[in-house]
Amino acid sequence: MTLLLLAIVVVVIGAFPVSILRGFVERHVSSAYGAPVTIGAIERDSLFSFRPLISIRQLRIAQPAGAGRGDFLRINAVSVRLPVLALLTGQAVKFENARISGLTVVLRRRANGTNNWSNNEKRDDSGTRATITDLIVENSQFTLQDDKRELSLAGTIAASAAHGVVITATGQFKGVAATLTANGARIVGINPDAPWPFRGQLASSILTVAVKGTMAGPFNTRKMALSMAARGSDLEHLDAIIEAGLFGTQPINLTSEVRREGRDWFVDRLAGSIGRSRIVGRASVLKRDGRTKIDATIRSSQFDFDDLANNAGLATAAAK
Repeated sequence: MTLLLLAIVVVVIGAFPVSILRGFVERHVSSAYGAPVTIGAIERDSLFSFRPLISIRQLRIAQPAGAGRGDFLRINAVSVRLPVLALLTGQAVKFENARISGLTVVLRRRANGTNNWSNNEKRDDSGTRATITDLIVENSQFTLQDDKRELSLAGTIAASAAHGVVITATGQFKGVAATLTANGARIVGINPDAPWPFRGQLASSILTVAVKGTMAGPFNTRKMALSMAARGSDLEHLDAIIEAGLFGTQPINLTSEVRREGRDWFVDRLAGSIGRSRIVGRASVLKRDGRTKIDATIRSSQFDFDDLANNAGLATAAAK
């Protein structure tokens, strides 16, 4: 009898009719995200498989309360090969054969830091993270309105076997025209835990930042190592992008070797100029209990304290 029950369970798992889950998934995602969710259809590609290809059509997630009107996300079609047994047993999940078509996503963040893509609760990075081995993205676009960074962008997202991941966008940064370009290695039959190379550039008349490096797997921005070059009119403008708690200065021309580990940043090597000052050094930027703690060692062959304040700061000091 036990073997018979086990056999029935195995058959049910392998042949489960996923279409009946549409309402459950809509309610679950809606509850978790805090906004209405609708799905046109959920299908599978075979009658029996422990790794079925699951397809979702006409997925729509509305903007959550406080994020404005319209939709946060729309997808015409998304499919992925789902490792059912790994999901049920709590093992590390590797998604294969992921394909997204007709994605439109609208990202918004207010000046106080609240956004529409996370629940803004303290993150726990100790759990198992899902990874991806294959990804194709086509006919997809995004817009970003980030009031905290004073950054707005609109552009396209694509991922293919021929060109890898390609993101291009135009918009504004602190009121001036800006462009964003980013490229990542192709995600086709890869080891999702292997270093994933990428490069990108945000360019404007007040700040240009170029990065090249690797993430610990595709889109794992919580752990990465990169080379960075930044030129601009103020270190505070760079901080608006990396959010490391830096201060206003005179114009910068800097290169660095940087690592990110969770919430923390480590500048293993820093060289260049701030105003007339020439510097080399290193720094750690730690986020603890809602505060930013910076520990830095800086050497300078030519240094002016006035370079450590922007023009607004110098004017305030002169007035005092």
